[in-house]
Amino acid sequence: MEDLSITQELALILLSEERELNPLLNDETPASMVAAGLLEMVQEGLLALPKAEKPKFWDDSSRLVLKGVAPEQRPYLQTMTEIIQSTKNQTMQELVYKFFTDFDDKTLKGYINSVLDSLQTKQLICPSESSGFLGIKKTVWKVDSAATERIIQNLRVNLLEEGSPERESTILAILLDKVKLLKRYFSEHESKQIKARINAFKQDPANAVLKEVIEILEGFYAIVISTIVTGNL
Repeated sequence: MEDLSITQELALILLSEERELNPLLNDETPASMVAAGLLEMVQEGLLALPKAEKPKFWDDSSRLVLKGVAPEQRPYLQTMTEIIQSTKNQTMQELVYKFFTDFDDKTLKGYINSVLDSLQTKQLICPSESSGFLGIKKTVWKVDSAATERIIQNLRVNLLEEGSPERESTILAILLDKVKLLKRYFSEHESKQIKARINAFKQDPANAVLKEVIEILEGFYAIVISTIVTGNL
């Protein structure tokens, strides 16, 4: 199987759990998908994010700096790039507002659909129709269960065995915890072990970059929650 990105791996797991990636009520699920895309752009050198505390995400001086062109095999990153470019001042504040306060969820749906398209291209998901509430048709995704199992097994090896876990596995574990799925695949004892290892890993001075990425992730969730609760920034 071709290597998958954090965004694609998260989407596969969420779809295998029949999670709606763009629900009517915004929650941790779409927020995690957007966070995964932003962090992937940072890791690919395509984007520089403001630090979580200084300056704060909601500071108007905290600009998102685009640095390159998204690879063709990851079209959803190009979609993310275009969404950032469409904001007036390209700040995190504006980006979150655009994703999570659009009346018709057009921005969020456009991004999610581009992620789904990338998985269909790899033949890892297949759409079918099902009757939902009041007989309204909805798309149901059949997921390559073997691919999902490989993702979980890789997480298990990286996070529970000796040695330093990979950055990608650490980030994916944090995202799964945010959407309340970590305990779905790991026992309570294993979940505690994973969280303890992540905490120890980010406290190690040698892992300063990962610590900063985690702080960015936590800051992103904070502003999303604030936006959803208040309806404005």
